[in-house]
Amino acid sequence: MRRPSSSGGGGSGAAATRRFGAPCAALAVAMDAVAMRLIDCFPICDADQTSEEAAKAWFQDFKLSTNVVGMYPAAVVNIGAGNVTRP
Repeated sequence: MRRPSSSGGGGSGAAATRRFGAPCAALAVAMDAVAMRLIDCFPICDADQTSEEAAKAWFQDFKLSTNVVGMYPAAVVNIGAGNVTRP
């Protein structure tokens, strides 16, 4: 699935741009849409793990989002009695 190229042209006033043919992070896009409708909702998503450049490109897709928190390369979380690296 590919995300369509878009720009805010046509007098819409939008400044958003997307990479042409960027791989679609469908779940992150859906979570962002839901989070915009809920108060204090911040989806935590894994960025593209294939390379640092791919992760940077993933972050660029969500740079205008005030909701999505991207993780690269991993997060250290406390589960139960100890710290665990995810993913």
